[in-house]
Order: sequence, then structure tokens, then C-alpha cells
Amino acid sequence: MSLPDTMSSRINDQDLFQTSAENVEEALSNLLNDYSELRDIIYDESQNIRRFINIFVDGVNIKDTEGILTEIKLNAEITILAAIAGG
Repeated sequence: MSLPDTMSSRINDQDLFQTSAENVEEALSNLLNDYSELRDIIYDESQNIRRFINIFVDGVNIKDTEGILTEIKLNAEITILAAIAGG
């Protein structure tokens, strides 16, 4: 799992996290078990993924598939990106 700078800076600049999971929800759970300080960045108060967080599995945004229930195949690449707004 590849993490953006906004997350990796909170966990000693670790920008990769390896995990084994069947779906995105389980992968995020594994990440947050190790790095609970990322929970408020990823999830809102209703425990939904924040609107500005985009998660990709092998280059496909999970918003275009099954959401957090998107299946993860062996050796899949998961990328978390935080959208940046500007003015």
C-alpha cells in the first residue's frame, strides 16, 4: 500500500505498508491497527472514507468499483491519494 506524504509524515516517513487482505476494508483495518493516528485522516466522523481521499487498486479508483469491499488480488498495488484543493 502506497501512502501520500500527508500520511507518511505522521508515521516516521514510511510511505509503503505491506499487508495481506481480501478487500480494501480489511487492508485499511490492518493499516489502522498498526497506525491508528491515520484514522482521522482516512475516515470522517461517520466512519466513511473522506471525500478527498482516493484509493486505487491496481490503478482503478475504488469509487468506480465496489468501494471498500473491492477485492484485492495477490500482489495488488493499493495507492491512497489525498486530493489537493487550491485557490
